[in-house]
This record gives sequence, C-alpha cells and structure tokens, in this order.
Amino acid sequence: MTVNSPGVFQIREDLLIEEVDGEFVILDMHHNVYFGLEAMGKLIWELLQQEQDVDSIVNTIASHYGVSEDVVRRDVMTFIDQLVEQGLITTRVNRA
Repeated sequence: MTVNSPGVFQIREDLLIEEVDGEFVILDMHHNVYFGLEAMGKLIWELLQQEQDVDSIVNTIASHYGVSEDVVRRDVMTFIDQLVEQGLITTRVNRA
C-alpha cells in the first residue's frame, strides 16, 4: 500500500506508547503486538501526534538532520506506509 494523501494522519487512540530502556515502544493491545522505534521513527511519530502533514514532517526532518528532502520523503513515506499497513494510523483530509 502507498499513502498518497495531502492530509494529516490519525493515530489510533487505543495504542499504548512508552519509552522503555531508551527505546520508544508502541503497544497494540488489540492485536497483542508491539513496535519499537529508533530515533527517526520516534521523531516521525511525534510529528504525527502533532497532526503535521507529510510535507511538514519531511521539512522538519530534512532541516534537523541536514539531509535532502527527496531522500527524507522516501524514508518518511516508507515508514508511514508501514504504520498504515499495521493499522496504527489512518489518513484523513486536511484540517483547512
């Protein structure tokens, strides 16, 4: 699946999110599974929690790490696609 949405993303409300031994962990109690995120994944997740769209997320990360937006966009979209496929987030239309 490929996300192709100009909107923001909605994080499922029933997820438990914890930091355990320096690792950012998302617990999906409905499916009895957890996901561990490293630094980049954690940053993307935090930006999703702030209801930022893909362009804003890409811009923030590219600026933070000094990497080209094209490279960042590919990585961000791959990560977001995985979150959608796992049912952790859904897309919704722009807030405007």
